Amino acid sequence: SIDVEMCAMSCARVRAAHNVHVRAAVVDRRRARAPHRGFPRVRAVADAANGLGDIVSVDSAAKAGLIVLGVRVAALGLGKAKQGSDVERGTAMAVERGIDCSDLYWAEDAESRWYLIGPWSAPKRGDAKYGAGRMSQEINGRVRYHDAKIKADEGGVKYADIDALSALYPTTPKKFVELRRRLREAGIDCE
Repeated sequence: SIDVEMCAMSCARVRAAHNVHVRAAVVDRRRARAPHRGFPRVRAVADAANGLGDIVSVDSAAKAGLIVLGVRVAALGLGKAKQGSDVERGTAMAVERGIDCSDLYWAEDAESRWYLIGPWSAPKRGDAKYGAGRMSQEINGRVRYHDAKIKADEGGVKYADIDALSALYPTTPKKFVELRRRLREAGIDCE
């Protein structure tokens, strides 16, 4: 019975060794076909490079960083320029329609104060109260609301309560949205 157990154990060992050998052969065959696929090539390149330092140098990383910084600065500058042109175009449209936008600019010089933070100067008469983005939104909102009021007059839609209820409609965009809703209910397209 000891010989039978030993024989069974050795047979199991032989089978296990055979299975390991067969699996290794299958893996070897797969590796032999691997150059046709993308992932093993990446691994081979990474192995050949012996680390990230051989692939990316400090000089190339600095160049890439400067390029990204340059693109971001250029995009920011172009965005600011577009906002400025939007304010000018909106102001021209408001003047053409006779819309008063004088409340968006300082009426008189503000008193000069000293602040600890940053290069700050007191606003002068005629300076914008807000930045270019907010100014553009305010002016364009007023132009859209003015155009919607003209369509409401033509269509017979009442909107006097919108102007009177400043608590419900404190900003021009909210007034425009409410007037647009009323115009759509009346079947008038407004945009």
